[in-house]
This record gives sequence, C-alpha cells and structure tokens, in this order.
Amino acid sequence: MDQYKGGKGADRQNWLSLWSNAPISVDRKGSPEPVIVESPWVSVTGSIQPEILPDLSGGREDGLLDRFLFAFPEPYYAPLSAKVVSATAENQVGALYERLASLQMPESDGEAIPGTVTLAPGGW
Repeated sequence: MDQYKGGKGADRQNWLSLWSNAPISVDRKGSPEPVIVESPWVSVTGSIQPEILPDLSGGREDGLLDRFLFAFPEPYYAPLSAKVVSATAENQVGALYERLASLQMPESDGEAIPGTVTLAPGGW
C-alpha cells in the first residue's frame, strides 16, 4: 500500500472506506478531475503466509485487519495416483493449444484487442 507514493498515499484509507461502502475519490495524473466512486465495493480472495500477517497492520490500530475474514483450513493432501494420461488425450490437448496459438486477435484501428473464443457444442 502506498508503495508508489513513498508511503504518503491514501491507499490504506481507501481500503477502510471500501469496507463501509463510503464514496471514494480517485485522482489520476492524466485526468483533469478526480473520478468519484459513489458506492464502491471490493471482494478480495487470496492467500498469504501466516508469518506475513503482522506486517499488514504496519503497527497501526486503524481497524483494517479487523475488516478481513481470515480462514485457515486444514491441509488437504491429494492422494497419489497411478493413473496415466493417455497419449490420445495428450495429443488432443497439444493440438488444442496449437489451434489457440494460431488464432489472430481482432483489431480496432490497427490495434490488437482481446477477443472471445467460444466452446463448440461438443466442448460443453
């Protein structure tokens, strides 16, 4: 947080405001006026090593960590399997990647833009 502003930014305050759904103002360098987000919300899902958790507080008692719902599930160890992927399946996956890699991206004004690749009925 605030890493691009030498620790003097408002990222932490914005995270506190997001939790309570309070409006936030986003100032961008190239924009003449700030963007106001009236009803912001965010959902954060991820993982972190337990030893790093104390660093999140930064020695502050501002309630940021109290806004997170932490879960620490029991480890699940997948059983070993002697199953082998067939050569046919391996070749089909390889062919799929080759077909995907050969697709041309759509363009707009000479710039490549993301496109959509739909599943064939058999893919469902």
